[in-house]
Amino acid sequence: MKKTQTLIALIFISIISFAQDCNLNEEAKKHWYRAETLIGMTEKEKDYNDVVLEYKKAAEYAPDCPNIYYNLGLCQEMLCKSDAKNCDAAISNLKKYLELNSNASDKEEVQAKIYGIEVKKEKFEKEQKFEQFVGVWKRSNGDTYEIYKEDEKLKTKVLTSMDFNCYNSDDGWQHGYDVIQITINKDCMILDYKSKSTFICYNKKNQAYVKTTVFSYEYNLCIVSSSRLEGTCHLKIDYNDKPSERTTEKIYFEKQ
Repeated sequence: MKKTQTLIALIFISIISFAQDCNLNEEAKKHWYRAETLIGMTEKEKDYNDVVLEYKKAAEYAPDCPNIYYNLGLCQEMLCKSDAKNCDAAISNLKKYLELNSNASDKEEVQAKIYGIEVKKEKFEKEQKFEQFVGVWKRSNGDTYEIYKEDEKLKTKVLTSMDFNCYNSDDGWQHGYDVIQITINKDCMILDYKSKSTFICYNKKNQAYVKTTVFSYEYNLCIVSSSRLEGTCHLKIDYNDKPSERTTEKIYFEKQ
């Protein structure tokens, strides 16, 4: 919260310093000062939505006033995290400010601000892409998976309890899953990941591991919606006592 208040204070100082530089008609001036008043009342980033609306109205009455676009851009930057589209709007309005005020003394400073917002946009877009996948998913065969974020990466683990019978009553399976890392392409339309599951057969009578089976999965999934993935699963099964097997099947996942 302290960081948010600091950012709000900095925005307020920047905007106030521009108020006296722009000659506005009465209607534009009304919305300008309404926006300034709202800035002084903001407590959270989302409060800037109302401020943005006031500056947009001011721009309708004074479309050639560069300072309105500057202020509008600063406020839209505050809303970038909630929706990366606000970053685009902020960049557009700051560019509009430079276009209308080509001899601006702060030209380099504003251009640097634009570059900074571009970086923010990239970061927030990546986070938003990740967040839509976080949660519990159920595969078409009934298995349940959890997708989670760790160290700025998406990973998944199988939640379904696996219980297999060995070849005789003296044997029992021990099962372990590798942590799986997920890769999403830049358009966020394809989700690919690979996993490996190891089943070790333990002979209770001889107190020894007697068989190991490794399941290697490769998923290629298309993002149909925020709650459904469809595609194929390529499975390779490696045994320690017989040749490998390979299968491919169509599958889907639904978010729970």
